[in-house]
Amino acid sequence: MKLLTLIRHAKSSWSHPHLSDHDRPLNRRGRHDAPMMGLHLKTRHLVISRMLSSTATRAVQTATLIAQPLDYPTDKIQTLTTLYAASARQLLEVIRQQEDGDHLALVGHNPGISELAAQLANTSTHDMPTCAVLQLKFDLSHWETIATHSGHIQFYDTPKHAFNQ
Repeated sequence: MKLLTLIRHAKSSWSHPHLSDHDRPLNRRGRHDAPMMGLHLKTRHLVISRMLSSTATRAVQTATLIAQPLDYPTDKIQTLTTLYAASARQLLEVIRQQEDGDHLALVGHNPGISELAAQLANTSTHDMPTCAVLQLKFDLSHWETIATHSGHIQFYDTPKHAFNQ
């Protein structure tokens, strides 16, 4: 059995027009929501084997702020340039290349992360707003064998529903 936790980065700032899209940081709401989501996920007793993040500033900040309350070592977050602006197909390829840890968390961007969720889940999924988390369970032994529409939704959380914003 494998668990895949898909996380869309938290709300980012548009107040720095001189920054590239890749370098945009989280805004105040994002800096609030990400650690709150980490605390919320801690109540679900998540034990992550590996966390991957896009190299975009807002994704790395989200990964770090979620990892801390989960006691996941932030220096173990693996950043991949291929996750920035990745399509669902590209994200799936990254997942298939992973070693066989039992619980993989992936922090990325829309539209790819929402499209991947829709492709992997065996039922319909919601679009993933900022800082949304979707966990899927797969009956497989190796990530390389992950198939579309084979994931069983374990939970879907958004900041609005997780801590009643």
